Amino acid sequence: MIQTFKIILIHLCLVFSFSILYGQDLEILKTTDYSNQQKLLIKHEVRKRLGDEANEKEVRDLTLALIPWAMMEGLEPSEFARDIYLFTQARKAGISFTSVEDLIPVLSKFKGDENDFVLLALAMHESEKAELPLHLRDKFLSGVISKHWEGLRILTGMRILILSRSEKKNSEEMLDSILKGLSLPQNSKNKDLLLSAYRELTLDFQSKKASEAKAKIETDLQALQGKEKTKIAKQVLISKRNLGEEFSSFGALEIKERPKLEWSLEDLQGPGPGEAVESSDWRMLSAKAMKETVKGWIGTRYVYGASSKAGTDCSGFTRSVLTDKGIAVPNQMVPRSARDQAKIGSATSKSQLALGDLVFFSASPNQSKITHVGLSMGEGNFVHASSSKGVIIQSLNEKWWTDRFTSARRIFVKVGK
Repeated sequence: MIQTFKIILIHLCLVFSFSILYGQDLEILKTTDYSNQQKLLIKHEVRKRLGDEANEKEVRDLTLALIPWAMMEGLEPSEFARDIYLFTQARKAGISFTSVEDLIPVLSKFKGDENDFVLLALAMHESEKAELPLHLRDKFLSGVISKHWEGLRILTGMRILILSRSEKKNSEEMLDSILKGLSLPQNSKNKDLLLSAYRELTLDFQSKKASEAKAKIETDLQALQGKEKTKIAKQVLISKRNLGEEFSSFGALEIKERPKLEWSLEDLQGPGPGEAVESSDWRMLSAKAMKETVKGWIGTRYVYGASSKAGTDCSGFTRSVLTDKGIAVPNQMVPRSARDQAKIGSATSKSQLALGDLVFFSASPNQSKITHVGLSMGEGNFVHASSSKGVIIQSLNEKWWTDRFTSARRIFVKVGK
């Protein structure tokens, strides 16, 4: 943690002097020592990528927004500088940091250039507008980034996935079809291949809404193809203006099929007065079962969008533990994303945390936006899937977690032996 603090403050000192930070609160970073080797490395990376642009207010603001993520993710100096550069390019295309910050845990695996990132950022922006379920978005992103798809192909796939929601298709099957149907030769020179694959995958999309959007999207994809680096931001701004309302309307179409996250009064309150909780009732948590289940996950590596012992992200881990046969919370009662998990159960305070409570954090400038989840292990500790360390038990009293703690939810009525 201290190593990461060093990296971040040195970065700030090199890119801008304290005199131009206009009184930003850097108290959290002031007391740590730094090595000359780190200073030289960060200075080289920042200047190589940003040049004089590093002195602009927009870059200062992005740097300050990235600091909590850098601490949570343990970003290396080169990764920190690259992220600032990429987010700066997205900002030029009118896409905010908060629309794309969820990409930070997988950016180390992203092999594209700044053009590709701007198109990836547009895909994130459109999925947000369309209110695409986060577990679908993340599974799609995990697949395409691991396959090293270029930006336009990622954008095309995301748009097909969004369109498919109006057709009431099985989203998991559609996602698989997209990953197969758009698996084109890498860096193919034939521009028609991508559009042909798009037409094929959307051929049977016959709803009025999808039919109206298909042609507009194809025209836009043609306009985005082959744009020079100096022109891509301008074209993305045009895309956002021309298609913004199209994607917003898909969220409205989907409302009826969304599951209710709120539990029933019985689920929230447990048994009534005088009613015993049976040991077979999932609302009665066995401390032994929880600890044994968690033990089997320790050391599991972090994989964005995944939820198995071969690799998992934070919400995939918490859902897998809670629905494990030894704990047995019903599958349908635990949503896949951290933000949806923050709506289940009942609220509890940090001072009243018990074993099995869900704990939530935010690395975002928008502190109401959940970006991470873990499970309380009692005695001030919690277990979570860290992107830098895998599944690990840590103290909630460590400064970063204390500063970024947002809420907790109680899932179990009682904790027994």
